[in-house]
Order: sequence, then C-alpha cells, then structure tokens
Amino acid sequence: MFIGIDYKYNEENKLYFNILCQSVKMGIDLGKKKIEMGITTMGPKKEIGSEVLPAYGYMKHLNPLPHFFITNLFSLFSPPDYRDRKRVFNRRYYERIYAELNLTLIIKNQSIPVLGLDISEKGIRLISSLRVSKSSQTVKLIGFKLEHDENSFDLSGKIVWVKEDEGQYSIGIRFTKMQHQLLEKLTYIINYQRLKNLEK
Repeated sequence: MFIGIDYKYNEENKLYFNILCQSVKMGIDLGKKKIEMGITTMGPKKEIGSEVLPAYGYMKHLNPLPHFFITNLFSLFSPPDYRDRKRVFNRRYYERIYAELNLTLIIKNQSIPVLGLDISEKGIRLISSLRVSKSSQTVKLIGFKLEHDENSFDLSGKIVWVKEDEGQYSIGIRFTKMQHQLLEKLTYIINYQRLKNLEK
C-alpha cells in the first residue's frame, strides 16, 4: 500500500505511527504470517515490534581504486543498530474492549444470564453467578444489540476456560466463524463501546 501524509498534521495526530499500526492490523486481519515494513524509519518500526533483517547488495566499480574505497565507505552509511525491538505482541491478536453487556448463555437448552465484561472480534469474557463447567461444545450467546435498534442478534462460540472466584464464574468464550454481516454488527458494538470508554 502507498499512502501520502500531510506533515502539517503528523505531529499532532501521529499519522505515521498510526499508519504503521493499521498496516500491522491489516496483515493480521488477512492472516499473514509476516509483514515486510520496508527499509526506512527504523525507529518507529522497532517500536511496534519489527525485527531488523540484513539487506544485501552487489556493488562494483570498473576502476579498482575507486572500487576499494566505495565498497568500504558504503558500510559506514549503515551503522549497526543497538536498540532492542519492543515485544508488543502476545497470543491475543485482537484488543479486548471493556463492556457491560447483559446477555444470555445457552448451553444444552439451559439459559444462563451472564454479563459480558470485555469483548473483541474473536471472543468475550463473561461473568455468571451460576456454575458453568468448561466444555468444548458449541454454545450460543443471545441478546447482542446495536445502539438504537430493538432487534437483537445471536453469536455462537465455544467455552475455552472457566475460573471460579468467590462464588462467581468467569467464562472465556471464543466465537466460532461467523457470517460477514454478523461480524460487521459485532465490530460496530466494539467500536461504539471503545468510544464510550474514551469519553469516561
């Protein structure tokens, strides 16, 4: 991708850094295992977790004397970088957004009222006062709503972990693959909640 920046707004809005972050997000969304960030502006790229790899080139001058000096001088223009790259990634690719969503968890036709405390495009953490056992079976969450919309929608997922703490159960749900329309609705809820959190 090729993007132009209006540098009058770069300092205030951190445009370049945000473009780097969006490039990484796009690579993750597309399921890429590696992202080549290019050879310029090493500092910001290492700040977001990039690793510096050597670049090799062939250089030759037809005159032996200039050839000796030029090839040795060239290495001076690429001094070694001693800064460590930042370890910014963990196993979770998608940011979890704090939310308070009143939902119902359906397990084997049993309805359990739950509170969704944080959510991402890949999963959600729930709180329940009723006992829930860990299971890899498919469950359903009902009651997701868009703002100013009376209609709700449901999402399917799997329980990946359950933790008990003082009589309450914290439940980790990983969403199963969903249709594009449902993913758009879920993303809308996440972005809306993110804005609400910023306003607090």
